[in-house]
Amino acid sequence: MEPELHRRTLRTTFNNIKNTADALSFSQIRAQPFDSIVLPAITCLTFFRTATDFKSAEEICATLNGHLASIHNAIDNTIVSSQAQKYFSGSAWLGAKTTAPDVTNPLNWYWTDGSNFDYQNYRVGEPRAQGSTACMQLQTETAKWLTANCSSQLPFVCSTSSSVAPTCPTVQIPSHCPSGYTWFDETDFCYKSTVRFTNFNDARSACQADGGDLASIHSLSENAFLVRKCGEKI
Repeated sequence: MEPELHRRTLRTTFNNIKNTADALSFSQIRAQPFDSIVLPAITCLTFFRTATDFKSAEEICATLNGHLASIHNAIDNTIVSSQAQKYFSGSAWLGAKTTAPDVTNPLNWYWTDGSNFDYQNYRVGEPRAQGSTACMQLQTETAKWLTANCSSQLPFVCSTSSSVAPTCPTVQIPSHCPSGYTWFDETDFCYKSTVRFTNFNDARSACQADGGDLASIHSLSENAFLVRKCGEKI
């Protein structure tokens, strides 16, 4: 994402999730407890809209003391897919992976949480080989599974077991923005307001020194956010 010409308010983007895996507020979604539904293998689900590769997604889940979601029965599969539709469309990573050439053999697959690969819900024509490794994605609209190259960029679902988080607490995830900046989820940019500069060139130089540029506005919600940020400095 290229830096854009803005005014008064700084913004800096951070597109590489792998470099910010210890700062998970990058498009983070709070854990969703199921108050009236008992899931034998999953207590809390955390949905991440920002697309990344399988390895990075699993690393992010690990910082929550969890893993990419594993699914072991049709009920859980329906619940995970229906909840995922609230946060993104298309497909999302599950936690299954294989390094074997025969992707049709369930014994060649494993879940990153160490549980048995004892349930599958493949789309017609799946699974398909993806080269030396293959990873599993869930098609949220159909609840069907299909294989993907593990380097593909997809949203993902993390699960936390009941032994780790029995009451499914709110996940507190620190900001991935530099000190003094505030993240706005709609744009995936970090912003900072300042009253130190009296001319355009000095203000822009300060923005560029932080790796960004002066801010531009592209929506009513972004405008309202920046108005609030500027008001904090008045």
